[in-house]
Order: sequence, then structure tokens, then C-alpha cells
Amino acid sequence: KPNFDPAHTTFQGGKELPLQNWYPYLEGYSPDFVKHIIENYTDSHTKVIYDPFSGTGTTPMVASELGYEAYYSEVNPLLQFLTNVNTKARNFGSRKKLSATLQVLAKDIKKEIVSQIEDQELKKAYKATFGESRFFADDVFSYILKTRTYLNQLYFQDILLSELVTVAVLSSLVENSYLKRQGDLRFRRGKELDELKSSDYFESLIKRITKI
Repeated sequence: KPNFDPAHTTFQGGKELPLQNWYPYLEGYSPDFVKHIIENYTDSHTKVIYDPFSGTGTTPMVASELGYEAYYSEVNPLLQFLTNVNTKARNFGSRKKLSATLQVLAKDIKKEIVSQIEDQELKKAYKATFGESRFFADDVFSYILKTRTYLNQLYFQDILLSELVTVAVLSSLVENSYLKRQGDLRFRRGKELDELKSSDYFESLIKRITKI
């Protein structure tokens, strides 16, 4: 019998931890689970740990913290991005200053985004990929396109800040869409659509930024 909570083999085990709780990656597992595996299934000769399907990078980050030389690979571009941002934030020198900057940014972000023009490249790419499929209400979709413009501008001011806000945006999309995450993604049905009436894109975004 394992001497750890089985919940740690799932996303539930680490969902309230910093970095882990920035994006709802349901296929993930907790740092404690990785630590348990390394401490119980490696020997003194182990120097390098490699995860070929690393998801959001929990295994290489924990292995690195424990003093191992850590490598990973991941084919999903979104998960690659999340891993890179998590790694940057974890190793960033002045995190208190970065946190304070995010808090100030969150206060004005709705006004800043609403004042932007829609990003036409993202709009074209969306239509080329999904055709006439609608995943968002028209106003929310417009906010998302304007958010892309805002993030592009923010990137030229502060790359890491832009990437952290991008993570907050990505983690806010499903709850403000016609989709529902239940095992996999599917379209909302019946009363589930009523949940969107109480959902606010900017409230979700600010909540995520605050959490980061």
C-alpha cells in the first residue's frame, strides 16, 4: 500500500499549489507523487531523470529541486508554453516585485483590454481552424481578440509579465465558453448553459491573475 494519498496521482493532489493551480491540467499529478516515486524507485547511482511526456513539467521541476539533472520532452505546444513559463517564474529573482506588478495590472486590465482593437490575425486563424463553429458568445469572443492585441503590446514591455497574463487568459477560456470540461471537453447542454449567465470573462481573468 503506498504511503501517500492516492489523490496525489491526479491533478486533485496539487491543485491548490503554486504553479500547479495556474492552469487546470486534469491529466496532471502532484509534486508529492513525483517526489515519492523518485525517493522510492531510484538508487544512489541515479543522476539523470527524463520524462518523455512531461505535461506541464511537474516531473523535471521536482527532479531539479531534488538535485537531479532533469530533462523532458512534450509534443503539445500549449504544455510546452506552460512549462517554460512555470520554469521562468520559479527561477525569477524578484518575485515580490513581479507579484506587485501583477496586482496593479489586474486593477486596470478590463479598461485596458476593452480599449484595444480586435486582433485580426487571431480572428482569421480561428475561422480557418473552426469554420462556423461557435465556442464563445459574440461579446466574449470580441474580448478575447482584444486581449490578444493587449498581450502583444504587453510582450514588448515585459515578456514574462505578458506570458503570465497569457496563462491566466488560457485558464479562463473554458469557463467562459459554450464548452464544459467533464473528463474531456464537450458542449454545454440544457441548464449547463445557464451557468454562462453568471460567468464574467474579466472576473475570471482577474481571479486567475490574482492567483498567480
